[in-house]
Amino acid sequence: PWIHGGTTTHKADWRVTSSKSLFGHHSLKSGNLANKWGKSSDLSLKVYAEEGMHVEFNYLSLVSDPFDSFTFSVDGINVLESTFPSQDWEQFIMVIPPGEHTLKWSVKTGDSAPNFARSEDVDRYGTGFFYLDDFMLKQNDYAR
Repeated sequence: PWIHGGTTTHKADWRVTSSKSLFGHHSLKSGNLANKWGKSSDLSLKVYAEEGMHVEFNYLSLVSDPFDSFTFSVDGINVLESTFPSQDWEQFIMVIPPGEHTLKWSVKTGDSAPNFARSEDVDRYGTGFFYLDDFMLKQNDYAR
């Protein structure tokens, strides 16, 4: 099952939304961290890959330094980071080895408020949300 939180900084759960999606009508959206400095919106999934597997998902990043950042980690090791808004949906694919793994998506805010408003340039600084769509785990056919 999907796990919300699990960290001391977690303050906002991810939600299913119809506001943005790549395929179909829904995606997952990170929680609202507006004015919650030094906090995070965390989502994780524990998986068992008997013979290794592909992790695939599409994402739309609307986070931006110095307001917030995004990381995707496998077993606590960051394998994808975003500190600026993406122009469009992007695809991420990686192979994970056999065994138990924890996949974690996390949006974190900066430790303190910048001295300017995000609304001054939303195209440059984003909205602070991260969207996840078309998530798949596929058995690794060539792991044998």
